[in-house]
Amino acid sequence: MTAINHYLSPEQVECHASYNSKKRVLEAFSELFSQAADPEQSTLIFDALLKREKIGSTALGNGIAIPHARIDHLQAPKIAAITLQNPIDFDAPDQKPVDLLISLLVPNEQSELHLNLLKQLAGVLKNKKSVTQLRQSDSNKSLFDALVAATSLPHDDAKAS
Repeated sequence: MTAINHYLSPEQVECHASYNSKKRVLEAFSELFSQAADPEQSTLIFDALLKREKIGSTALGNGIAIPHARIDHLQAPKIAAITLQNPIDFDAPDQKPVDLLISLLVPNEQSELHLNLLKQLAGVLKNKKSVTQLRQSDSNKSLFDALVAATSLPHDDAKAS
């Protein structure tokens, strides 16, 4: 199984952001992702994330969402994270606003890897200790370090609470 922390970059995290809508958060993710790749891809990434959200919300509940998309011409998967100062509506199944978001981009032709990485991220985000550490981060560096630590641990759905 591929380690998800392999796809993390310190430049792709933002702690205590003040975005006030789902659209603005998706734009922020596209900007975070394009900084580390090709800046001209920002619009393509935003459109792909928005298209996926229109299919159905990527919110999991408990204030957590995993916006994700597959992108043409992407060399390798990428993961970014944002925590919000004030939770926003993200059309969550439990109707709770979202304050913790981890986004995933995967090359278009890697469907199996996409599903595998989503499953691993969901496992991380079911772990209450990991989620608490992510939410308690007070800087981009501490958020990145907490994310690396959380994604480095083995996560089993049976032990996720």
